[in-house]
Amino acid sequence: WLSKEHPYVAEIILKCTKEKPSERPTAADLCSKVLTEQDILRLQLEEKDKLLKKQRSEIDEKDKIIEELKSQVKRMSTERDGSAKVEMKDNNKVCGPEWR
Repeated sequence: WLSKEHPYVAEIILKCTKEKPSERPTAADLCSKVLTEQDILRLQLEEKDKLLKKQRSEIDEKDKIIEELKSQVKRMSTERDGSAKVEMKDNNKVCGPEWR
């Protein structure tokens, strides 16, 4: 999970735990490469911001679909109501007022 959540930190840990000491980074290497806590937080914030933008885009797209579906339902409802009135008029013509 560490490599997924914090890939930079996981990479440093893996390098520091190499079996051969010669393959491990020196203290000077670590000091020059390790990000400060503020840098790490900034990177995490940027990742979260990208995720939020993607989710906002998906929500906007789904909102458009919902509005289209609402419009279709309204149109179908109006059409149905209109055809029901036509049927009632037709029934009055066929049956006439004496059948009521």
